[in-house]
Amino acid sequence: MWQYHLYNALLTSDLALPYLDLHPIAGDEWPVAVTMAESAPTPTTWADGAWQDYPLRVPNAAFHVWRAQAATGWAFRLGYGNPDYQAHFTIRNDRQAVWVEWQARAVDSADAFVLACRLLAGPVIPYVLRLAGQCALHGSVVDTPRGSIAFVGPAGLGKSTLATTCAQRGWPTVADDVVVLTTKEDHFLAQPGPPTRHLWPTTLATLQEESDRHPAIHPRTVKRHVEAQASTALGPTTFSRKAQRLHAIFLLDPFVDAKDVTQIEVLPAAAALPALLRNRYGLVDTPPEARAHELRQLAALLKQITVYRMVRPNHPDTHLEVVDLIQEMLRQ
Repeated sequence: MWQYHLYNALLTSDLALPYLDLHPIAGDEWPVAVTMAESAPTPTTWADGAWQDYPLRVPNAAFHVWRAQAATGWAFRLGYGNPDYQAHFTIRNDRQAVWVEWQARAVDSADAFVLACRLLAGPVIPYVLRLAGQCALHGSVVDTPRGSIAFVGPAGLGKSTLATTCAQRGWPTVADDVVVLTTKEDHFLAQPGPPTRHLWPTTLATLQEESDRHPAIHPRTVKRHVEAQASTALGPTTFSRKAQRLHAIFLLDPFVDAKDVTQIEVLPAAAALPALLRNRYGLVDTPPEARAHELRQLAALLKQITVYRMVRPNHPDTHLEVVDLIQEMLRQ
């Protein structure tokens, strides 16, 4: 058996999983037993009733969710599929076990396994943690001298690029793409994700890193899966492997062509709360009872940290200007 630390989860897997941290961080991690079953079906004891469609928060043709009544609560099944491969992840009703099935189609079996592992680390485990009562936002986190800051917003707004630029300035990346928040005493901690980044070839080119050295996230995108050990410009020292106290959140607005300078302004809590709710991580929502807990967590978060709204022009050097502005703000 192998054990891994991922966000605030302690995974125990029957197979070795690529690129995750082997040595668990001591603390109060949420335990998750992972069975990499390939084509073996989920145990029938995990669900008492029939599997029913569960609505998506964001429609996606390649993604499907079901749930089934269990002895107590609900079990969930997340399905991903396209002409290249398919994978199913069944989450037991106690949120402490995940059964993983995958099938190769147009890719070979080894590649299908790696793709299933990426989905496990990306959408699946953060959803398990959300079901278990933790908070996960769509964003990237970096560690600064004043504490960690998170860039939060929808896909395509440069969160990973900003985190990478910060790493080049000496602010290590805590997590890329997923911001898992937990509470400790009177503050919130951003939990470390895997030491990987998802970057566009244009971003890698600015770092003088050849994109062809890194695999695509999946066969139908040019975005690259960049592991710390395989990168010359973004090695292991550009990642922080410890949970960091959250200092601020920067909400990214869509790029605006009409503006020629970046503007950063404090967002009142009344506007920040619905914005953070819209940017919870994942395509699928949690059940109403867990959703209410997420709302209370975010409301408590807004009493402790400042949320900023960022409006940026649409030009290639935007991320450099943003980091310069944040660096100046943190000096004050």
